[in-house]
Amino acid sequence: MGELTINEGLHQSGGSIRAEVVSVGRNARATKTTYCGEDSGRREVLDKLDALIAALREHGDALPRRAEIENTTERVKAELEQPKPNRLTLTALLSGIAESSKAVGAVATAASALKDCVAALL
Repeated sequence: MGELTINEGLHQSGGSIRAEVVSVGRNARATKTTYCGEDSGRREVLDKLDALIAALREHGDALPRRAEIENTTERVKAELEQPKPNRLTLTALLSGIAESSKAVGAVATAASALKDCVAALL
């Protein structure tokens, strides 16, 4: 069956954990791949923007630079409302949001998912 390994897992007493991906222990890695197909178009991008805004509302208090991240998200929204959004601008802004919010997984994941979708569609 294979080699036995020691569980260096997460131990929790009470409460709950809400996460899309979790990584715990020595050499642990957590990855989430998101896909955004061309046929889903603008609606998919707007859905992912809504998810980012919702993550900011729910987890924003944990962000050290919340005001800057919210302001940048508003700039992303304004760019997406343009008839022909600038992909480079959006990618740069969303990369900045993801990097600045990496301590708050839900926000970083939402920003990365939107960035991936924008890159695939525009």
